Amino acid sequence: MADEQNSVWDIFIEILNSISRAAGGRKITAERFYSLFNLMVSCTSVGTLPTGLDEITVASADRVQLSSPKVVFAVGVNEGVFPFVQTDKKILSRPERDALRSAGIKISQSAEEDVMEERYIAYNTLCSACEKLYVTFTEKTLTGLQTPPSELAGQIKKIFPGIELKHTSSMPDSDFAWSEESAFEILAKNYRKNTDEEAALRELLSENKDYSGKLKSLDAAARKKAFSIENEQTAQELFGRSMYISATKTDSYFKCPFQYFCKYGIRLNPQKKAELDPMQKGLIVHFVLENLLGENGADKLTSMTEEEIESAVKQLLALYFEQNMSVQEYDNDRFSYLYSSLAESLCYIAKRMVKEFSVSEFRPVDFELPIAFDSEVKPLRIPLSNGGSIQVIGCVDRVDMMKTDDTAFVRVIDYKLSGKKFKLGDVLYGLNMQMLIYLFSIWKNGGGKYDGTVPAGILYMPAKTKSASLGRYASEDEILAQQILDGRMNGLLLDDSRSLYGMDKEKSGAFIPVKYDENNNCFKGSIIDMSGMTALYEELCSLLANMGNSLHSGRIEANPVYSNESESAYKDACEHCDYNSVCGFEKNDARKEILKRSDEDCKKILKGGEDDA
Repeated sequence: MADEQNSVWDIFIEILNSISRAAGGRKITAERFYSLFNLMVSCTSVGTLPTGLDEITVASADRVQLSSPKVVFAVGVNEGVFPFVQTDKKILSRPERDALRSAGIKISQSAEEDVMEERYIAYNTLCSACEKLYVTFTEKTLTGLQTPPSELAGQIKKIFPGIELKHTSSMPDSDFAWSEESAFEILAKNYRKNTDEEAALRELLSENKDYSGKLKSLDAAARKKAFSIENEQTAQELFGRSMYISATKTDSYFKCPFQYFCKYGIRLNPQKKAELDPMQKGLIVHFVLENLLGENGADKLTSMTEEEIESAVKQLLALYFEQNMSVQEYDNDRFSYLYSSLAESLCYIAKRMVKEFSVSEFRPVDFELPIAFDSEVKPLRIPLSNGGSIQVIGCVDRVDMMKTDDTAFVRVIDYKLSGKKFKLGDVLYGLNMQMLIYLFSIWKNGGGKYDGTVPAGILYMPAKTKSASLGRYASEDEILAQQILDGRMNGLLLDDSRSLYGMDKEKSGAFIPVKYDENNNCFKGSIIDMSGMTALYEELCSLLANMGNSLHSGRIEANPVYSNESESAYKDACEHCDYNSVCGFEKNDARKEILKRSDEDCKKILKGGEDDA
């Protein structure tokens, strides 16, 4: 210990002397002195000799003197690392340094001398062991870059052809149980394999009070016990006896109750990469289309030329960026490209919408209509078994209405950049109910102009364009006609000839998912009659009631849905879930399968023709 302290003292004095020489008698501030002192200390290391025969010396190969140790571990024998390869980043080039040496000026040693010195250090290290030598090297860095072994590794293999090369993947797990943390990881990895190693690790860790809770958690995960809140009172306090939720939250619950619990129960927000999308396409599409219709009206739009429509769209687009973005954000080439691309898409969407209005009697009556307690449309209220309730709020992108002599039909429109498809079969599993919730809220709770209206249906309007698969000489009209077909709205409509004819006077099916069958003298497509619409409303209320009752009883099991259909939005609910790292769910575990059913089969189920989903 005394020798070590003397060594430290000598280094300290040498650092002070070096600073004094560098200062050259000039006074320096305390801050400057601290900076120099800290720099020199960071470049200094102190070596100590083992104080006992059973100690291990860990040191850099160029800073240790070995005296025939029994075993040497040469770690990191990779190319450029051992022997170390100096990088030529000096102020003077090699020819300049050679010229100075020739002139008799003493400078640092040459590159050849550096190489010889490093090779000597490597030779001295590898040859110092008197009994055993272990040489290790890595194949990749932590970032995944390839790291080839040093040439020394190949030379050793040639000298000792019978030497055994071991890869860490072939080594037993017990070789990596260096600490309690690593031992627990190995136990978790090999849990329930009933091996002697597992039993030994469990016995070892069970004696440590810090790991008793972790072992219990491991047991619970292995038993696949369903997640639940054991105290129902706690569950009701967490979710609220009277629950007020948005329509989008219901989709999260029916995808997986545990996902809903994490996201909206305990508000476990995942860390996400900070990103900024300067285009904000969804907001832009809503802003432009809402203001285009609000300022001009459907009837005026149908009388405008295509050039006038394009001009109106571009003016609104420019207005959005002027109000929401700074000059620095849009003053670049990338933005100019995105702007022109979005403007082109919006012009096509607007033209397609105008074409649809020209064959339709439905007209927009509301944009961003709130479903709320202080709104013209109140939320649905579903009573729960404990006396509480669940009420669903939201906001409708657009509401259209058509009035006949004695009936007012309403339909709700949702703009979708994702190209979402409505499937009646999904609703049987509580999925994709958002638009139906809005429609039924207007139907059942609408006041003012919505009082006594009839639900005409729901429609998703694609808010993006697809490239028309036409020849290079196709005209603008042909391209637009093809894009109208490609961008046809999808959803579910009431099977009422007055309403359907009001949506498509030409009965072509170019804009809505329904077409008139001349042979059978009826409409065919995604339609449902009034009794089916009523049954669908009752099913939706039943699903929401089950959701509320299950949450109040503490049922939050990890039970995700999945579909075998390749185009389904619910093909794998776990794949992009933010909470799949904490639920312990594995691919082989039981899941709730969304069975593929035709619309006709779904209608039979709704009317009691089959067992429920």
